[in-house]
Amino acid sequence: MPWIKTIAPVDASGDLVSIYESVADHGRVDGILIAQSLKPETIKGHVALYQAIFDERTSHLPLWMLQMVGVYTSLVNGCPYCIEQSFGDLCLALHDDCQARDIRAALEAGLPQTALEGKALAAAHYAEKLARSPRAMKRSDVEALRDAGFEDAEILEINQAVAYFSYANRTILGLGLSDDDLSPTPLPQSAAAGLRDAPV
Repeated sequence: MPWIKTIAPVDASGDLVSIYESVADHGRVDGILIAQSLKPETIKGHVALYQAIFDERTSHLPLWMLQMVGVYTSLVNGCPYCIEQSFGDLCLALHDDCQARDIRAALEAGLPQTALEGKALAAAHYAEKLARSPRAMKRSDVEALRDAGFEDAEILEINQAVAYFSYANRTILGLGLSDDDLSPTPLPQSAAAGLRDAPV
């Protein structure tokens, strides 16, 4: 159980009902969103931020690179749930489970250079430093990304991917959410019927 009260979809009322319906994925609501149910506005903001960063229709970078950043950020922050979630998304984005496993193993060992090179390696170094030591960041860290070939809009996307996963990691770890708490919860049948599923 999380360390604060939450409102399950079956117990929701008022605006929270429509918010749950709007963020449901295949009629189910992710536990990290239910954890924010005492302040429903943050649920909408959370989903909007995720979708804005990880939308391959508008992203300047390949989705696998942003998910790799998510895996590394979550490893640095020690958030098992987000590690597994972002790793699953990395596998989907790469269409190559073997390569994804190699990347994960390299990141877990703190040796991204054994599985990444070029721009992807530079992104991993930036993500690791920002996640671990944000106050130590310097202009030279951004310049290193430029030197690797990133445009400023791409640098912003890397930055926002690290920031999003740091936020999600701290939401989960700071509220004491377990894997059971984070499992998606079905909407009540009446709400789920006829609902158009929205990606989260």
